[in-house]
Amino acid sequence: MSDRLIELLKVKADGYKIINTTTRAHEFFFIKHKLDMNRYKDVEHTLLTVYKKDKEGKYLGSTTREIHPYLKNEELEMIIDQMVYSAQFVKNPYYELVKPEDKNISDQLKVDPLEVAKDIIMTIQATKETPITNINSYEVFVNEKIINIKNSLGVDVTYHTLDSQAEIIVNAKLDDQEIEIYRNYTFGTCDKEYLSQQLHNTLQIGIDRSKAVPTNNLKQFRVVFTDHNAIKLLNYFIDMTNVSSIYMKISDYQKGETIAEFTGNDRIGLSAKAKLFNSSKNHLYDEDGNLLCDRELISDGVGVDYWGNQQFSQYVGKSKASNFKNFVFAGGSFDQLELKRSPYLKAVEFSDFQCDSATGNFAGEIRLAYYFDGDKEIPVTGGSISGNIRQLQKQMRLAKDLKQIDNYLIPEYVVLDDVVVSGIN
Repeated sequence: MSDRLIELLKVKADGYKIINTTTRAHEFFFIKHKLDMNRYKDVEHTLLTVYKKDKEGKYLGSTTREIHPYLKNEELEMIIDQMVYSAQFVKNPYYELVKPEDKNISDQLKVDPLEVAKDIIMTIQATKETPITNINSYEVFVNEKIINIKNSLGVDVTYHTLDSQAEIIVNAKLDDQEIEIYRNYTFGTCDKEYLSQQLHNTLQIGIDRSKAVPTNNLKQFRVVFTDHNAIKLLNYFIDMTNVSSIYMKISDYQKGETIAEFTGNDRIGLSAKAKLFNSSKNHLYDEDGNLLCDRELISDGVGVDYWGNQQFSQYVGKSKASNFKNFVFAGGSFDQLELKRSPYLKAVEFSDFQCDSATGNFAGEIRLAYYFDGDKEIPVTGGSISGNIRQLQKQMRLAKDLKQIDNYLIPEYVVLDDVVVSGIN
């Protein structure tokens, strides 16, 4: 369909971008540890964006939709007409599409997807269950993808990716109370050590939630964030270095300037990576067709560069367009010995933890946390936490050791003081 589509677009649109993704998916479905079903899928998706300029060339409108690969010529022409008509009402300031680069890199996968699936399944099955906690069911997906990006200025690049996923439901039963915990792990290939540790932690969380006591009203208190909750906090800094945030005046980050008046020992260091070992988000090119190269964004608390898509990068005019998916944070100075010197609340499970980059506000209702009283950790539940990362970042502490969670390499934990902890006791 690609040739037919391009011929029509040359006549009707002022520009176009086509992202064609072929996915070969290997899928396995287990109840307990018994294989219930497995299947193989080979599917193709074509995402089309058409562009339309106004008569003066001041604006460039666009619209995007998926195109079915088996459309007849008349249907295809009608869809393009509709898209071009819609695009003319979008009044984005004019910007140029990506032009071909001298480097045109094509890579091939060197990993057997069935071996990846086997590693995931065997790691899950090797998890030690207890009479109290067990794995109820799980689903494993391994996807090989071939991605081709074309545009009206001559970009035509192709690359391969592989990503995998394990969706797992854990049950925990203590006395008459039963708890169900859902987990969705994503990675490139299988990181056996990481997956095994995460499953062990999840089974323990099930036990601890069953015996947790109500959270005390701690008012303003030290809170320790780990794993995906830490990622949601740290995403604030990722978003602040994005050109769309700069353009919309959400972020005031400037190259060469300190991003905050840090009073503690730890300052943010942040880099964007084209590839990160075992990430599910490794791409040679971004969605616009830009070749991705590693980039430092923040160094020791000072702004170094920005990142983002073709459109907003041109609007801001301070950085080469590159829409990254992998991010690496520098470690800090905090270790377990220093952490244990004063009481804290380690937040583990929330009903829905969110951090709003536009305002800096974060909040979540506690399902499970560990209250450290200076001697031991006590599992607690109920109540909530809230705060503002803009206000609290100055004294933020970061763990020395780093931990990878799919496409993020982050400090093992993030510590914020003076977080509002509203308990139920």
